[in-house]
Amino acid sequence: MTGIWEFHLKISEDYVPLIEEYIEPYMDALSLFKVGDTNIWEIHGLIDGLPNVDDIKKTLSDFSNQLGCRPLEYDFRELPARDWVAENRLSFPKIRYGRFTIHGSHNRPLAPNSALNLELEAGRAFGSGTHASTEGCLRALLHLDQFFKPKKILDIGCGSGVLSIAAARLWRNTAIVALDIDSDAVKTTQENAKLNRVAQRIYCYRSEGFPMKEPAGSKKFDIITANILAGPLIQMAPKTGRWLRVGGFVVLSGLLSSQEREVLGVYNSLGFNAFARRQISDWTTLVLRYKFI
Repeated sequence: MTGIWEFHLKISEDYVPLIEEYIEPYMDALSLFKVGDTNIWEIHGLIDGLPNVDDIKKTLSDFSNQLGCRPLEYDFRELPARDWVAENRLSFPKIRYGRFTIHGSHNRPLAPNSALNLELEAGRAFGSGTHASTEGCLRALLHLDQFFKPKKILDIGCGSGVLSIAAARLWRNTAIVALDIDSDAVKTTQENAKLNRVAQRIYCYRSEGFPMKEPAGSKKFDIITANILAGPLIQMAPKTGRWLRVGGFVVLSGLLSSQEREVLGVYNSLGFNAFARRQISDWTTLVLRYKFI
């Protein structure tokens, strides 16, 4: 039996960002849902082929032991044989965020010329455009476009490439560097950039953080986007100012609203000033400006 398997887990909101990091490597797709008005979240994962149950059990046991919480309750089940790829595409409708329209190859829109269309095939990478953190970033870029015209943008944790492609659509003369720790994400971003005919302006490669060479003068970026998790956002804060020009903007997302104060405090201490924020569901997107008075 090597079909599609589903993994299911319920967990407290406080542990959601961390548990994602633990189990994401074992999943081909991952979805998160809040249970009503409670602080409980459901995590659903899809695995193509027989799951590595022993390794997943050990990983979740290590998670519980390190955090000192009770053992997690979870289960696996094999799904009926169906064309899951086709069904997933049908469940991915066109999404409209302001001037952006996100769609797949199966539902290309007949949109007005003024619309900014982004065609995505998420594949094994995060970023179909449906997550609240992605929406927050896209709306932040639209807001910045009202008064700011960047020449260079850095996209950290590019996933499917949605933010890089959106930036390339929004600013026609902008060069973009897109980085991700996941080689599947790099490949997906490169493929989606070609699909959207912006590959010549998006330089994408695998990296565990920032570009390999330290910046100098004109090499610094005008905008940095990072739609990852609160922990990595805090860890990258000290280096962010070295890569961002004075007066430039950083767009931070992937953090729960309960984590906003901690993340903002770290960046404030390093010379970043709050410029805008947007809360969508339980997720917050922050736009900060660097050393600008």
